[in-house]
Amino acid sequence: MEDSATLGSDMSASWLLRGDAIRYLHPWITENLLIKAGTPPRNTSQDGAYRFIYTSLYEGTIEDCNVYLRSQGLKEFTRSDRAS
Repeated sequence: MEDSATLGSDMSASWLLRGDAIRYLHPWITENLLIKAGTPPRNTSQDGAYRFIYTSLYEGTIEDCNVYLRSQGLKEFTRSDRAS
């Protein structure tokens, strides 16, 4: 089973949870992938918050990100379990 965090309707988190280890992408890779996927960050407060997360909090925990999202009045990340 693989767990992933979600960032909203059109973006997915730049990390995957596998056991206790968090695997993450470097911020410039994340931004480049978002652009190549056709979902570049827009000039909105939500996308600005997500950009802050993947450039400044990318080595933190999901809870660190949720604390920041709550402070910005945005929906927190959730864990969704997907069966393989």
